[in-house]
Amino acid sequence: MIALRERARASACLRCLALTLAASIVNAQGQQDAVRLHPQIRVGEQFFFVEESLQQIDIQVPNAPRERSLKIARTFMVEVLDVPEDGSIQLALVIVRVHGEVGDSGGDPRHFDTLDESTFDDPDHLSALGPAVLSRIDEAHRKLTVRTNPSGRVTSSIALADKSSKRAPLTPEQQPRLRQLVESVFGRNPAREVTPGETWQHEQRSSDKRLPTIQRAAITLAEVDEDGAELRIDGVIRTDQEAAGPQTIQVDGTVVGTQRLGRNGVVQQTTLRAEAALELPGMVGTRASLRLDSSLRRATAAELREVRRRLQASAPLIAEATQAVAALTASVRAFYIQNARLPASLEALAKDARLQAPTDPWGRPYALVVGALSGDFTVRSDGPDGQPGTGDDIASAPK
Repeated sequence: MIALRERARASACLRCLALTLAASIVNAQGQQDAVRLHPQIRVGEQFFFVEESLQQIDIQVPNAPRERSLKIARTFMVEVLDVPEDGSIQLALVIVRVHGEVGDSGGDPRHFDTLDESTFDDPDHLSALGPAVLSRIDEAHRKLTVRTNPSGRVTSSIALADKSSKRAPLTPEQQPRLRQLVESVFGRNPAREVTPGETWQHEQRSSDKRLPTIQRAAITLAEVDEDGAELRIDGVIRTDQEAAGPQTIQVDGTVVGTQRLGRNGVVQQTTLRAEAALELPGMVGTRASLRLDSSLRRATAAELREVRRRLQASAPLIAEATQAVAALTASVRAFYIQNARLPASLEALAKDARLQAPTDPWGRPYALVVGALSGDFTVRSDGPDGQPGTGDDIASAPK
């Protein structure tokens, strides 16, 4: 039983490791023999990307081998809000879709898609996806802001763009992951000029408590042409022994790949493969390995049309829910004026009015959230995804 629990914990940690490996490391611009590897972009530009990864985890335990796979894709938009004189870049980030599937030991894969309402209908299905996937689903549809330095490295915390939003702030685990997503667009570059064939070193650390790692890579400027630049990536991933503890999973592996950049310094295509042997704490003699194939590419016009079409498909239902929230808000306010108190719930309000308890267009009950001050309340629907605190929630202003 102890071994099974350890294996489950190890599997969860390995999924986190795979999802922290960056899909992008560096970028370049220019077509001279010596080029500066820094993005040069303008205010108002928008870039849409698709980040895809396929990870496979294999744990060889005597009499109980286990294989787990995860396919996950995120479509996201980065918009340039400001480029001050110091060369820093103020950006907005929105993840417009998260989808994929989770497979385990030959069973039927469990699918998920933030643009598919059925993903959220079954709580057991959602729970089986695991906390790492649910955390990424929670990131969808939030508009975030962040600042980078001139070479594209994030220099500020990532914050919700809407200061008045009632959504929960980003968790400590989400901050570095979203920072990595932003930097996958621009990467980290040497300050000096480099020439084709030249190699420089890159290092990146992960602060995960269970999986502290260091990625070190040699980056080679393979080619520069009129459209951009081609880079080669050849590196290793190791355990950060300075941050390691007794429960740390030891990692020893390689990371190799290529990257294509446009003349403006923005990534066009990145492909990476990471392979690692793992030593699990408390499981002597157990062999474990991980393989991750990941890519980051510019989204096509057809992909963006499909995302917009599926988002707009919910528009009539969203309008219906918005009207219902407004009507319920008026009913709650009238009840308060008449009774000098708020109803215990919308169900109680409906019974008082001899009505059926209201449900939103997705078949879920509306909620009455009572505030700290007397008479303060909000009426809300969790929206198409059925998850509170996400970007598609429909709510009245606090009253």
